[in-house]
Amino acid sequence: KIAIANLVLTVTLSYRFKIRQISKLQSWLLFKVYAPTTASKAMKILSEIASVMILLPGSIIGFFLLKMLLSTGKMPPMMKEMVEQHW
Repeated sequence: KIAIANLVLTVTLSYRFKIRQISKLQSWLLFKVYAPTTASKAMKILSEIASVMILLPGSIIGFFLLKMLLSTGKMPPMMKEMVEQHW
């Protein structure tokens, strides 16, 4: 659910406001903290913690944006389908 709520924010910023810097920054940071399957268990855990910390701020904002879009009925069909499938 963290990823979906974060995606609501990044999709809204990218398509409605043409702001793509946040998604690019998140992608870059997630790439930097990625731990391959061959990494130690401790590195994998640290990687997961770092990933959550990167996605959490956007997912909190995205969660409230999602609730607002649902209550107003102004959610784009593509986003509505994505949320229904994965929420």
